[in-house]
Amino acid sequence: MTVVTSGRQFLDALATADDIEIDGSLSGMPAIALRPGKRLRGGTLRFGAKGIQLTPDNQLEDVTVIVPDTEVAIGASAADLGRARLRNVRTRGQVLLTPGRGHVEVERPWRGEGDRAGAERGDSVMSVDPGLGAHAVGSAGDAVVRFVPGEGS
Repeated sequence: MTVVTSGRQFLDALATADDIEIDGSLSGMPAIALRPGKRLRGGTLRFGAKGIQLTPDNQLEDVTVIVPDTEVAIGASAADLGRARLRNVRTRGQVLLTPGRGHVEVERPWRGEGDRAGAERGDSVMSVDPGLGAHAVGSAGDAVVRFVPGEGS
């Protein structure tokens, strides 16, 4: 596992490490697309616009992602997400998951803040749950999305 404490270290780790832990809060981050198979956990990432774009087999765990309310904090529109997992993720901004195929597991569904008024629109949103904030989950194909309540949820 690679532990990062600065934006530069984080961006360098994205190119080389498979398992990245953020220690603290990183601000002013550019939008990123995680490479397939990457695991990101811990800390807080503050983006100036869009946040994290998921690709196949990514995992996010115990991380906070902050973007402006009308931007996408966590997005996924890959044709096949493989087995993506989000566990104990907190956001400010939108979460827009619209994979074509794959399995997305959201453990301990998070509460976030976001503004759907300026949201990107997906063609096949399966559910938008206002109780979860501005989170849209959809599928353009035969993806499976499963919400797993955690302890105390």
